[in-house]
This record gives sequence, structure tokens and C-alpha cells, in this order.
Amino acid sequence: MTNSGCFPKTYATLRFAGDRLDPEHISAILPVKPKRSHRKGQVFSAGPRAGNLTGRTGIWYFDTRGMQSQDLADHLRAIVKLLYPSRATLIA
Repeated sequence: MTNSGCFPKTYATLRFAGDRLDPEHISAILPVKPKRSHRKGQVFSAGPRAGNLTGRTGIWYFDTRGMQSQDLADHLRAIVKLLYPSRATLIA
């Protein structure tokens, strides 16, 4: 049963993953804090229900859930802006 008065939650994600991934390298490049990051083999908290897990691969994960917009294009633009900042941002 769906409630036609409620919009689905809209957000976009940016993920980097790999066995040799060092999430600190990604964090040094991108101007946002990841929602989750860990190296392969590192123990991390997966939340209150899942508890602690060991990373099967390295992960750096960010999402736009904090944005108020329901327009997917706004969320995608935010991700693109992280990857391709304007010249003014690079100079400042």
C-alpha cells in the first residue's frame, strides 16, 4: 500500500571501492566527509543492528541524503560539483 501524499526519498551516492583503496586518499581530494569509509580488513561499525564487521574490500561512500530537494537532478549536480569543481573553487 502506498501513500500518494508522500514522495519517495531522493538522493544520489558516490562510492569508490577496491581491495587496495585507501579511503584517506579520497578524503584528501574531495571536500566532503564520507558517510562511511574503511580499508579492506578493517573492523568498522555497520550500525546498531549489524554491529561490527570486517571490510571485505576498501570503501569510501558519500550520499546526498541531507539535501532537501526531491529533484534527482539537484542531487546529481551536487555529486558532479564534487568531482568537477569550478575554476573559482580551485583558485580560492
